[in-house]
Amino acid sequence: MSKVIVIGDRSVGKTNMVYALSEEPYEKVEPKDAPEGPFAPTQKIELRNLVVIVDLPSRSIELSLALIDTPGELQSERQKQEDNPSLWQDFCHKVQTSDYVMLLLPPHEGLSNKTNNPVDIEEHFTTARQSQNRFTEWWVPFLSKNCKKVRNILICRHKADLFLKDIDKVGNRHRYCDGFSWKNHFEFSNNSFSEINNEISQYKQNKNNSHQQVRLFVTTVHNRSLLESPWIYIATCESIKLKY
Repeated sequence: MSKVIVIGDRSVGKTNMVYALSEEPYEKVEPKDAPEGPFAPTQKIELRNLVVIVDLPSRSIELSLALIDTPGELQSERQKQEDNPSLWQDFCHKVQTSDYVMLLLPPHEGLSNKTNNPVDIEEHFTTARQSQNRFTEWWVPFLSKNCKKVRNILICRHKADLFLKDIDKVGNRHRYCDGFSWKNHFEFSNNSFSEINNEISQYKQNKNNSHQQVRLFVTTVHNRSLLESPWIYIATCESIKLKY
């Protein structure tokens, strides 16, 4: 069973992202036995077993996913880790033994020239420098320490509806269909990671991480195509494994 863990800071939208997959209309990704009802901020590490059907051109792929949802505070606040050492160690172990690690990053105000709603900037955005510092000082060391055996790291700039204009048009251009190109999709996504592109490149060039695939995505629960893209990528990786 392929195990996916979704990580990220508090209120970045980890639980919301996964729950939104169960909302129609489906395009290529359809969860079975999906979670129901309203969700609240995650208070503890929770394991959710989901079956997801991904419709690829050649065939449909059924993924058995062990989704590990985590409290954002546990990943954001060092004091929480020191106060809950067993919980923190358990979380790190789950990351270390995952097949796919999906890291959700929030927007920053360097992207705000593309937003339609100035109110959202104040409520949701950090500065580009803060975003860079957070990734450099926390996430790079965390990934380096805990993802030594993980072969696929997916980094998602989440809540894209807050900084991309015409989100539906953007999603339509990147819908997974005939003529879809992952190369073009990743080039598009790179534009939303400009403040940390150097740090990501340095991480990928580290010989200890040379076995890993690090892919960038732009996601939002408000556009189905963008929401599904990292999960379709996982299915394509699984399809290759099944082929061989």
